[in-house]
Amino acid sequence: MVTNVRTCLRISARVLLLCVIVVPVVDAMGSRESPELVDDVDDIAYHPANPGRDHEYLDITKAWFAYDPMTDNVSFVLELKDTSGLENPAPEFMINCVMTANGTAGGRTEGQFGFYLEKRAHDPEFMTRVAWTPTAGGFEQSTVAHRFNLVFGSEGTLEYVMKRHDLRQRADEVGELTGYCAENYWPARGVLVPASNKDEAASTSMYDVTTLRPAPGVEAPDLSPTTSPAVSTEAEPEGSSPGPEAGLFILAVIAALSAANRLRKVH
Repeated sequence: MVTNVRTCLRISARVLLLCVIVVPVVDAMGSRESPELVDDVDDIAYHPANPGRDHEYLDITKAWFAYDPMTDNVSFVLELKDTSGLENPAPEFMINCVMTANGTAGGRTEGQFGFYLEKRAHDPEFMTRVAWTPTAGGFEQSTVAHRFNLVFGSEGTLEYVMKRHDLRQRADEVGELTGYCAENYWPARGVLVPASNKDEAASTSMYDVTTLRPAPGVEAPDLSPTTSPAVSTEAEPEGSSPGPEAGLFILAVIAALSAANRLRKVH
């Protein structure tokens, strides 16, 4: 949220507008530098019967929930050691990444969010899905609207962008991530070698979807910034609108302009 507005208002009219504009918007929820989940690098369990080796797109390194105040969207981001191999993966491998996160309200677990990526063997297309499975009501899944961004390269990411409103309809807090990336070997259509290469990861951190901060008593790991930030060019979900922090920033700019005008009249 915007800070130091009162301090700005005590400054001269000439400095006032610049002061408000450069006031930072505080990062909410997680980020690459402060992820919810951190997993060891190079810890893929390769099965001796599966010929896949050096498939670093299976190696989970980080995961976090991020908030964009300008759109009021929440993103789930899964970072892998290197996603370059996903640009043109060998057709005989079926690839899956599955991460789940508990959704709670009033201290009760209301259900589970699931984030899915799948590439079937001998099929070049990737399929993604975000699902909500309530703990009550027969565990019937519903789909959560999202946009998916895949960033190729070292420290590449899978990003699922959702409306915060859609999350808040289901839970107040989200977290306790657990899941895996795995691949199975299908040397020919209809022929499966039951041997998976796999990396698993989990964390206990929770984020409050209302306050957009880590839940009380739980802190995300604090890491040094990396040198290869992911860049996404995909569009956001339709119907997105600026979040509350963006609104505070705009109000601060309007207040600054008004105050500056008054100071000009006085002088």
